[in-house]
Parts: sequence; C-alpha cells; structure tokens
Amino acid sequence: MGHSFKCLSQQMVNLADNFQLLTVNTQLQAFAIDGNQFGKVEECSADFNIIFPAVAIFVVVIAGILALILYQVHLKRKSSAYQRI
Repeated sequence: MGHSFKCLSQQMVNLADNFQLLTVNTQLQAFAIDGNQFGKVEECSADFNIIFPAVAIFVVVIAGILALILYQVHLKRKSSAYQRI
C-alpha cells in the first residue's frame, strides 16, 4: 500500500496465449496515490542486471588506472636512487 513498482528494462507480460504486452520504462501504483506523486519506489530485478555490469566495469577501469599510476610512481622513485656504474 502506497508503494510503486518501477522498471526501466523491457518486460514482456503474457496476457493471453497469442497476446503479449511489451513495457519499457514503466512505473505503476495501484493504491494510495497522494497529490499525483508515486509512493516509495520498488525497483524491478531486471534493472539490477543492467546496473551491476556497468558498475563492475567502472571499478575495473579505475583500478587499472590506479595501478598504472602507482607503477609509474614506483619507477620514478627507483630511478632517482643511486645507480650502479
């Protein structure tokens, strides 16, 4: 009661044997709509499947950039010390 369901992903809803409804970027609420505003949003599980790989790729890229920067700092420190002749 007072909650809405929101799904940004495509959802196929079977209404009959030969009748399907395709929904995209949908927000639904059945009861307790106050002042033309949806209630607390419940996200659909299909949206999390899209977000997780994007976050994982972002973390891997940031970790790679950080590793390259640290490697460059390490090489610079190593070269500033005394060297063998």
